[in-house]
Amino acid sequence: MSSSCRPYRHLFLVALLVSVCHPGLAVDPVSPVASPPVRPPDASAAVPLPVAFPPGASLPDELFVIPASPPQTIITAEMLTMASGVATLEGRVRAVREAVVSEPPAPASGVIPVPGKSHEVRQSDLLTAGRARLGQNPDWMLASLTPRLFRKETIMEKQLVRESTLDAATIWWNSTTGELDASDSVVVKIEERTWDLGTYSWVIISADAMLGHRDRHTLTFHGNVRMKDKTRFGQGDHLDYYKASSTVVLTGNAHVEGEEWSEKNKRMEKRTIDGQRIEYHLDTKAMQSE
Repeated sequence: MSSSCRPYRHLFLVALLVSVCHPGLAVDPVSPVASPPVRPPDASAAVPLPVAFPPGASLPDELFVIPASPPQTIITAEMLTMASGVATLEGRVRAVREAVVSEPPAPASGVIPVPGKSHEVRQSDLLTAGRARLGQNPDWMLASLTPRLFRKETIMEKQLVRESTLDAATIWWNSTTGELDASDSVVVKIEERTWDLGTYSWVIISADAMLGHRDRHTLTFHGNVRMKDKTRFGQGDHLDYYKASSTVVLTGNAHVEGEEWSEKNKRMEKRTIDGQRIEYHLDTKAMQSE
């Protein structure tokens, strides 16, 4: 192993499980064929080489750290490669995270949460991908090769369960800033239901890119935005999803169409709204435009 390799204690990399195959061999990260370790003539002057661990290889003691407390996140994969302070996980990458967070109460009006007693939310995350890269300072993670992020949130006080699924070409997470960035062919499905199944709502949002904010409890979508639920279809240049109020706001060439019950004609009739800003509440189906 290169002398430049040091213990890797990344926030996300808590444990790596590998299957049985050719222990003790180094692997070229570009080629799938295993090869013997390459030692430079002068290790002190050599450029640091990538360190790869194929399935079944024994990890050096200095790379294996037993946490003092139960980890929030555990990642498993088939192979780990380390180079220049970045860890690359490949083959059936699976990250599981459990956490308890706070969510602001829903506003009495509008979409922006107001100061008040927060709700306790139990989160369960599952990220799957073909490849994931992890770095430090700041802590970050980049998932690619058909990544998918599934999150289940249970809000005890409201007796509500929210499930979200994110698919994209790449998913990038910055632990320091709390930002989640997804790009290219982004599709998000959000479902909310009460424990007694008395109320249920769902929405599917697609766009070119998405940015999530941990502290703001919002999702922001850009480019070719489309929105669809049971009764409405909408589109625009930009969309903001406000979690606390279950509201979407379309801006920029905003258009929403759907069917509503007409008391006058006693039937479902088509309704279309256009504007620069359309606010739509997913739970109550109330809609207004500017």
